[in-house]
Amino acid sequence: MNKTNSSAHLNFQAKFLMIAFLIGLFVVLLISVISLNGLKQDYDNSFPKPADETYVLTQLRAIFFRYAANSDPTKTLDINAINHVWNRYKSNISDEYSFYAFNKSLYQRIFLNKHYSQLTELEAEKKEATDKIDYLIKDLEARQSSDIDSLGVYALGDILQIKGAQIITLALKTSEIAQKISGIEYATTNEFYKSVLHALLAFALSVFIMVFMSTRLTLESIKNLNKLLNLDLNEANEQLKELNTHLEQKAMDLATDLRVKDAILYQQSRLASMGEAIQNIAHQWRQPLGALVLLLQTLEIKSKKGTLTPELLAEKVQYGKDIARSMSETIDTFRGFLKPDSTVTSFALDEALKDSITLMKPTFEDLNIAVECNLEERLLFVGQKSALAQIIMVFLQNAKDALIANEIVDKTCYIDLKKDGGYAIITCEDNAGGIKDDVIDRVFEPYFTTKHKSSGTGVGLYIVDQLTREVLRGEVSVRNGKKGAVFTLKLSLQETQLTKV
Repeated sequence: MNKTNSSAHLNFQAKFLMIAFLIGLFVVLLISVISLNGLKQDYDNSFPKPADETYVLTQLRAIFFRYAANSDPTKTLDINAINHVWNRYKSNISDEYSFYAFNKSLYQRIFLNKHYSQLTELEAEKKEATDKIDYLIKDLEARQSSDIDSLGVYALGDILQIKGAQIITLALKTSEIAQKISGIEYATTNEFYKSVLHALLAFALSVFIMVFMSTRLTLESIKNLNKLLNLDLNEANEQLKELNTHLEQKAMDLATDLRVKDAILYQQSRLASMGEAIQNIAHQWRQPLGALVLLLQTLEIKSKKGTLTPELLAEKVQYGKDIARSMSETIDTFRGFLKPDSTVTSFALDEALKDSITLMKPTFEDLNIAVECNLEERLLFVGQKSALAQIIMVFLQNAKDALIANEIVDKTCYIDLKKDGGYAIITCEDNAGGIKDDVIDRVFEPYFTTKHKSSGTGVGLYIVDQLTREVLRGEVSVRNGKKGAVFTLKLSLQETQLTKV
């Protein structure tokens, strides 16, 4: 589906590009046609207009016609009016428009080549007629000012009429020549305009065809390239799938190895705690076992002497039962810690902390380590009691080792339990001076220890971190307090802890 959408999108883009280009080409063509029409109009309007020439020449002839029609032979020509009209005509063809004349000649040579000789002849005839008119006007002006006294009025009138008739004839001829030139130029210009327009349209059509064909070829090339890219992509995807499968298997193997290692570390930590607990059991049983031995010896002596009365026997038996019951309670307490129990139950946190402290009590008493407790009662927690007991045991063992290593005189551990919102906060603090700042952030790493290699493995606090996060779903942290290291457990009282070790 994605490939189909991608191909359709590619086709749309290519077609859109072609349409946009064709629209641009059409706009360019339209602008070119408009510009060509503008140039033609500009050409038609940039040179002296034959109509203007004809109009001026007609005015000149009209002056002479009015003079010829006048019956008064003594009336002279209005030379000023004649000069005004003639100068106006000459100004249209004077050197003032030499730049346009040059462009006109160049245009005729390039585009009016087949009519160029005819145009040249007509231009020569026109110039010859114009020069004659100019000569006759100047002659008329000279005669009218000087011959009137020598020839007489009537004779001068005849001369003026003859000269006027010649000028009229030449003006008419000049006007006809101008009209012929204009007709040839106009017809040729129209032919050139049509030819250029057709060439422009042909060029636009050829460009359109080339663009259309090139777009089709480009689109086909893009499609083929897209197919090749899709094949490469499919191949790459297959390789990625294989690599992903391999990596997933590798990750599963690593996870299995990590779980095995964690289990080994957990077991090592439990074994270390079990060794400590067994020593405490032996120490705890030493006194009641001595009392039992003494009781048996007393009963033996009384029996040999015959002084063992039923009342005394009953009393001693009850005393022995009390001793045995006390030893049994001790066994139950230690067994709750030593037995790997993953049962999730609801229990009172203060009672669990007291049991853990009881396990360490004999050792702490031998080493003169005091334990001060401030435990809030009736805080119920749902989770694995054995996991919490092991965590507290590790805290107490680390505190004991730190107090001994630093040779603290008044050795003391502080256990605190309080409620903070929906959480139970358990802190275990000692007065051993704390942990160095450069290593305090690493104490929960596996195999990291601040103790001598002979007295520490570095797995205890790592197991604490794992049990807290994975089993109890809580948080554990460490900081340096005023007296020593402070380990803090934060356990939720609102969530049911179901994870098993």
